[in-house]
Amino acid sequence: MITLSQAERLGDALGLRLTRFSVTPDGRGRTFFATTTDAQPVMLKWFGADEGPQPHVLDYAETLRRRGYPTARTIAHGPVPRGHLPGVAEGGYVVIQEQLSGEPAWHGLNSSLLEEVLAAVELQAGAVTGAAPATASDGAALLTGVVHHDSLGWWQAARHSGEEIAELCTELGAWARAVPPPEPRRDLVHFDLGFPNVLVDGDRLTGIVDMDQLTVGDRAVDLVSLAFHFERLRRLGGWLPAPDTVGRLAERALRISGRSWWRHAVAYYALFQLNCSWPPDEAVRLAAAAGTVRRMMAHPD
Repeated sequence: MITLSQAERLGDALGLRLTRFSVTPDGRGRTFFATTTDAQPVMLKWFGADEGPQPHVLDYAETLRRRGYPTARTIAHGPVPRGHLPGVAEGGYVVIQEQLSGEPAWHGLNSSLLEEVLAAVELQAGAVTGAAPATASDGAALLTGVVHHDSLGWWQAARHSGEEIAELCTELGAWARAVPPPEPRRDLVHFDLGFPNVLVDGDRLTGIVDMDQLTVGDRAVDLVSLAFHFERLRRLGGWLPAPDTVGRLAERALRISGRSWWRHAVAYYALFQLNCSWPPDEAVRLAAAAGTVRRMMAHPD
């Protein structure tokens, strides 16, 4: 994390003069608002050493933007020289993008907004042409590593949450591994598509942000992520645009990708939710996560 006074030096690192800096809501010391000399609002995102997005990820985001995907244009990006930020030895990496209007859809999406998001997901289809860079993340390999080999340690951590969750993990693992690992696909995957990263202004979609994890894979993974968000919202007392919202998303994901991608994506997001820290009440969180996982596993495929 960096402070506001440190962030005020980020534009200089890329040769840009910026003014009127402020901290973004829930920016966690990484994202900041500012204004260019020609009065354009921008957002700066700082990454620590070895955390910044690979240049091809920003290129992929631009590819989607040119297709009509509602994401921000990147104005500049690059490494921050060592010693440029007082108190931050490694410097890091900064991405400066146009600031989109709207607010995160914390309370979910209505029917029209959901349709706009689904239309955006369709723009991700077949977006990777030619050979992917050697450094590009492979969604199929990522899901296989997590589900079959516990590459992120999520299975082990979840099993320590209690006997009931450990039993659920056993069922989930058997269910996910009953199908072959997913085959590589050529879509782009957001890999963090949920309410906080969807910006809205009333009933209007204004943007989809946080594209730092763009991965080559199957776009149905993002539909699974949305389904998890909607089902968890329902279990925590929220409102859904239609009673069958989660089922519709599941059917759409299966139609696009088939059982292997569907089941591995469900297992991936199930483990993520079982290990996340929101809501902070552990009993509420685990109950909502466990119920969501069982709902996904029960959907016929």
